[in-house]
Amino acid sequence: MENNLKFGVKLLNKKDHYLRQMLEKPQLLDKYQQRHTKTIPAIINIHKLLHNENLMVDMWKCNTSMYDWEIQPAILNYIRATHRGNIQETFERYKIRHMEYNFIYTTIWHSLTSVWCANYANEEVKKWQLPNECSKLTASLISILKALETCEEDAKGKYIICSTYESGIKQLSQTLPTNALVLAILEKITNLKNKDIRIKMLYTPMQLNTYEMKAVEQPIQAASKQNNKLGTIEKIYLIDDVIASIKRKIKAKWQNLWEDSNSQMKEIVPDVTNIPRNEHLRKRDQIIWTRLAIGHTRITHSHLLLGRNRPRCPQCGEILSVRHVLQECQALQTYRQDCDVGGGLDELVNKSTFEKVIKYLETINIAREI
Repeated sequence: MENNLKFGVKLLNKKDHYLRQMLEKPQLLDKYQQRHTKTIPAIINIHKLLHNENLMVDMWKCNTSMYDWEIQPAILNYIRATHRGNIQETFERYKIRHMEYNFIYTTIWHSLTSVWCANYANEEVKKWQLPNECSKLTASLISILKALETCEEDAKGKYIICSTYESGIKQLSQTLPTNALVLAILEKITNLKNKDIRIKMLYTPMQLNTYEMKAVEQPIQAASKQNNKLGTIEKIYLIDDVIASIKRKIKAKWQNLWEDSNSQMKEIVPDVTNIPRNEHLRKRDQIIWTRLAIGHTRITHSHLLLGRNRPRCPQCGEILSVRHVLQECQALQTYRQDCDVGGGLDELVNKSTFEKVIKYLETINIAREI
């Protein structure tokens, strides 16, 4: 089961487009399940992941032909300053030069337990709680889209939407955007332009200490701590978020199986999402690393094949094991100190320390017996 889950994560990483097709066309899921039932059982639970936990997908059907591509370079404006102290002055000068514009401030709050976005316009703060599966980029784009809805309602002519998340602004500058929310934003901007409503986007760093920025940040932080459900958005807007959510759930199940196992490697690699890779090692050293990691070596387990008694340490007479050689044997403590080996099993993970472990094994003449 562990190998199947590991393969499932690898397959999702390499073939996300299959999962995208299944999410867009659920009828393809049954065919995919039949093909991969034996190799990736985690895929079978996609229906449960999507339906039991309300991970619904909104595809944002937009007509890309309506988008006015000429406005794309004009909607990007950045505050650039060499030192942090100059950012405040730069922003104030920018506001003076654009006094005819109405400013709308947007921000996001992303943590392990909650995701929020908020807008500040017309001296009023509006906030929305998003599904925990939403990424920072998705939250940023949703806040911009909500700001555009405010522009459409007010219809005051010219607006500058300030966003604290730079990646969301950069997504709008792509030549051929594919993000569904980006397409929806650009379509909305084009529709507003046809109504003589001008829109500009402005990246405002979090370190800006203005009244408006504080007004939009403080309520969202307070709401996140109070778990306020006002303005909850119950849909995931991007397939990328769904894919990332499924990957996290598969890895979480794999982690639970890993923690319940009795493998010695669990002490070396407690987190399955951070498995060390030792491609830099020689083939012989890779074999030694693997055998030490799983706790099965020739010197400690060959008696099972030969029908002999468990071997004992020639130094102290205790039962011979990988832990005993690397950590417990007091008779070998001097050799460990000479080779600068701490003795912990986690020493195998790091490249530099593992080379010391190899030197230690060669010093006590058992490297070739691993």
